[in-house]
Amino acid sequence: AVFGMLRSMTGSRWRSALVAALFAVHPLHVESVAWVSERKDVLSTMFGLLALWAYGGYARRPGLGRYLLVAGLFTLSLMSKPMLVTLPFVMLLLDYWPLKRTTAWLALREKIPLLVLSAGSAIITVIAQHASGAVQPLGNLSFARRMTNALDAYMMYLVDMLWPLNLVAQHPLPASLPVWRTGVSVAVLAIISALCVWQVRRRPHLIVGWLWYVGTLVPVIGLVQVGGQARADRYTYVPLIGIFIMVSWLLPAAAALTKPSRFRIGAIATAAIVLLATLAAFSIRQMAVWKDPMTFWTAIIDRGVNSTFAYNNRGSIHVREGRLKDAEADYRKAIEISPTHAEAIYNLGNVLNDQGRQEDALDAYAEAVRIKPDLAEAHYNRGNIHKIRREFEAALI
Repeated sequence: AVFGMLRSMTGSRWRSALVAALFAVHPLHVESVAWVSERKDVLSTMFGLLALWAYGGYARRPGLGRYLLVAGLFTLSLMSKPMLVTLPFVMLLLDYWPLKRTTAWLALREKIPLLVLSAGSAIITVIAQHASGAVQPLGNLSFARRMTNALDAYMMYLVDMLWPLNLVAQHPLPASLPVWRTGVSVAVLAIISALCVWQVRRRPHLIVGWLWYVGTLVPVIGLVQVGGQARADRYTYVPLIGIFIMVSWLLPAAAALTKPSRFRIGAIATAAIVLLATLAAFSIRQMAVWKDPMTFWTAIIDRGVNSTFAYNNRGSIHVREGRLKDAEADYRKAIEISPTHAEAIYNLGNVLNDQGRQEDALDAYAEAVRIKPDLAEAHYNRGNIHKIRREFEAALI
């Protein structure tokens, strides 16, 4: 779909093929394909790319039937996953390049029904996320903190794209970011933006690719914080297409600087083959992380990520496999990282109880319910210990 969409719009076979190949083999995209829960990501992207492909046909020969096809495919994409609410924005970029549609008002006006679909999908998603408790209240995470994390995420996704050696499936949201790191992010993003604007007439693909990357990341960049992650590899599935467009259309320009000219095609082909082979090797390595839950959580821990969730979840695997001491160590590490994580404290209480250390287990349950008074399981297990010990008054509390 990536190749067909770009090939139909640009007429460039090999550059479109390179974008498609980068999209297919980059290690950052392993998560979306390997994680069964993210098959919705693949499905949404497929319908979104087909919508863009259909839009190219509509732009060349406008008609109601073609427009309804675009709207229908876009609707299927949003129904699969609301990640691509910014697709009408991408269509406007493609109107500028490579479609070169000169009637700006017409191009904007025909996007209105699609923007209505985007708005409806966004509203439904926010309501659903609020209802599930996934959205972090603004009081828990200030707008300034969200903004600095967003800038950092934009920068780190580019770093991971260029150096995908130690990818992890979870990046916990840090309590704060160093001022220097935020400054570097702002400087790098500003320089890239300035260069794209400077080259807007000579190389319009640069500004289109860059704004594709920036714009399609907006729904998941953290301004509306969902969950406790700072960023996630799966969020780059569509946005990196914009960067790949920049790279693929720049390679021939860079090769043109070499002499003699008969070596230019060979230089481009060699660079592309080496790049794709390297990325494929990294992807194979990254796929091994998804072998089983123990490998998955251990990989996160071994790569130096202080993740409460990783230690807590690996501890639960240890419990299922009868390694109570290992489970206790992981639960204690999870609590050390996040002392108010009620679930990890509750799980520690269970492990201590299974080892016959009832007093320690009672202390853990008491701390868990202090942090989360509605944690019914902790109340129940604490009551059972008191019942076994014939402390009936305490069991009733």
